[in-house]
Amino acid sequence: MFGHTAAEDALIRVSRYGVLPEMLNALREEFLALARREKESRLSSRHEVLLSEILELVHKKYADPRLSICYLAEQFHLSESYFSQLFKDLSGESFSAYLENLRLSRAQELLRDTRLDIEEIAQQVGYFNSTTFRRAFKRMAGISPTAFQAHSVKIS
Repeated sequence: MFGHTAAEDALIRVSRYGVLPEMLNALREEFLALARREKESRLSSRHEVLLSEILELVHKKYADPRLSICYLAEQFHLSESYFSQLFKDLSGESFSAYLENLRLSRAQELLRDTRLDIEEIAQQVGYFNSTTFRRAFKRMAGISPTAFQAHSVKIS
């Protein structure tokens, strides 16, 4: 085996035993797996950037009662169904649940920190009317916004 490199020697030995095809197949599978992981990593990074941009816009426009999947899908040049599924996959919750939680969290702050009336708070956090706001708030907090506000005043 004089004159061969160690790699050439190894290949010659492996080929004698008929293992080379199996080794090449394993090497091919490893390469494909590596390529898939690299692609997923690039997609993941792009998705993180996209989610960040979406959330930035949602936080900027949450008080607009017209904010919707339709509007956001259009802004990001995606179909509504793809946007909806992508948002859920990336954030872990549906867009409507995310938006409602954001609006109601802000409403809690306003109820606690201001003396605005319920109608005004409902409008400031993106609800067309206070009835819808009251129902959503009670579902989330377990008490009405009026009771929450009254409780906050006693504690302060």
